[in-house]
Amino acid sequence: MRSARNPCSAHKPCHPSIAAFAGVVLMLIVAGVSGQDYNWDLLNYHFASPELLLSGRSEVHVAPSGLQSWFNPIGYIPAYLMIEHLPPWLASALLAAAVGLNAPLIYLIADRVGAGLGGAGLGGAGLGGVARVRSNYACVAIGMSGAVVFSEAGTSFLDCTLSIAVLGAVLAAIDAVRAIERTRAMRLFAVSGALLGMACGLKLTIAVFAVGMAVAVGLLVLFRYLSPLTIVMLAMGGAIGFALTGGWWAWRMWDMFGNPVFPMFNDMFASPAAPAVATVDTTYLPQGWAGIVTYPWHWLIGDTMPGSEIALRDRRYPVALVVSLIVAVMAVRKIRVRQQAAALLVALFCLASYLVWLFAFSILRYLAPIEMLAGVALLAGLRMLPAKMAQHIGVVMIGAALLLSLTTRHEVWGRARFGGDWFGVGGIDAIHRPNTVYVLPGDTPLGFMIHLFPDDARFMRIGGTFPLSIDDGLGAKAAAMIDAAPRLVSLSAIPMPPHEIAALRRFGLRRANGRCGVIKTKTADVETCELQRVAPVSTTVTPAASHAMRSGAATMSVTR
Repeated sequence: MRSARNPCSAHKPCHPSIAAFAGVVLMLIVAGVSGQDYNWDLLNYHFASPELLLSGRSEVHVAPSGLQSWFNPIGYIPAYLMIEHLPPWLASALLAAAVGLNAPLIYLIADRVGAGLGGAGLGGAGLGGVARVRSNYACVAIGMSGAVVFSEAGTSFLDCTLSIAVLGAVLAAIDAVRAIERTRAMRLFAVSGALLGMACGLKLTIAVFAVGMAVAVGLLVLFRYLSPLTIVMLAMGGAIGFALTGGWWAWRMWDMFGNPVFPMFNDMFASPAAPAVATVDTTYLPQGWAGIVTYPWHWLIGDTMPGSEIALRDRRYPVALVVSLIVAVMAVRKIRVRQQAAALLVALFCLASYLVWLFAFSILRYLAPIEMLAGVALLAGLRMLPAKMAQHIGVVMIGAALLLSLTTRHEVWGRARFGGDWFGVGGIDAIHRPNTVYVLPGDTPLGFMIHLFPDDARFMRIGGTFPLSIDDGLGAKAAAMIDAAPRLVSLSAIPMPPHEIAALRRFGLRRANGRCGVIKTKTADVETCELQRVAPVSTTVTPAASHAMRSGAATMSVTR
């Protein structure tokens, strides 16, 4: 009778909907309080890359967003369209709401992991059912209140939106592991792989979780709990998913540069358009294997936050990793109990993904799905306690949610006040002349301006995150554009730093005294100075570099 009067009393379908509503509302509040997104990546390429792709102008510029000019822009198209066509407050709200959609998936994963709490069973009511529901909502609260989630609410970052696919893949894999029917299990593993493959195609850093899932499933195969066919289905799904979202872009990069992930790993592909170096960010990588232990330790005691550019503090990561390690050790002996398999899969997934992340990037926001699964990992650990203690798990989980929330330090990336215009650019008309080539000598993020200039404007970035050299195809193309340009103008921060002046000099350029102006933006001014040629720049290149130029290698401007 209780279930009939109140369909949400135990484990009915409305609970994930409630979690979704709560997650969306929370993210809307966070985004509204934080302000409009104005992060460096948005200004550099999150907006510029999809705009140039959709407008068909991506092949008339040279590296306008530096290194990020060649990351797959497809995932940023929704944010671009919202920012371009909607009021800032509405675009920000929609971007924040998307992050909130992680909440129902966290609830469902927690529900699978906590199945049978207190002996209630899958459809249980009473004390066991209440404890399970409380635990599920506590997992949602823990996962949706982390430092990275809060910092990215309402922004153009993909880490906390592609996490929806990652969490969906975890949920599908759990259901596959728990499935009794073999055909259904294989189908779910293919779905899990496809979700990870699609997310990876949109942003290559998601490969951390694709490998993590493969390792987790592979270990279950070694434990003889799963058939080796599961790895095949997972891989097939992953390949199909990646082809759907990233295949076209990878082929385009291969066709233009001979490197499907250009300019990354060019030491392997040796594209003549760029130096034959790996081009990977090693800023946050550990100095050795000791990072496996020291990174979680620093996160736990809160003295530093390895992997973060901003001053975050969040103990969810060490909680997730330490408890996952305990679960993995304890669950191995009980692997033949089907309900323990969900907890073990989550634990192995978190541990394997962390290890891959640690030595691939060590950039904290790329690990956002683990932050979201921290509560689930804790629940998996508590799930291993004796059955007579299960009735207290709900209270313990709620206490953990409060404690983690109170000890988390939330910061934001670049933000600005909401207004009628997202970027607030003014002064372009006073600067521009027909057929001007704009030279960006440093890493000041200016890609967001490109669409405001007339179509005859051309942009090239010769310094910053991907400094050009005339010895390579892209640098040779830039030099040729400089030689042919009727008018050259620099765009830089105020004042122009010495290394940017040196970058101009490298291409035979200097600023013309007394011929500078200013373009105003929402948060900072941009200096524009007419440039003079002070030395000839050789445009003689090798046949290979010449081919790269003819194939358009030097004119891309799209991104991550």
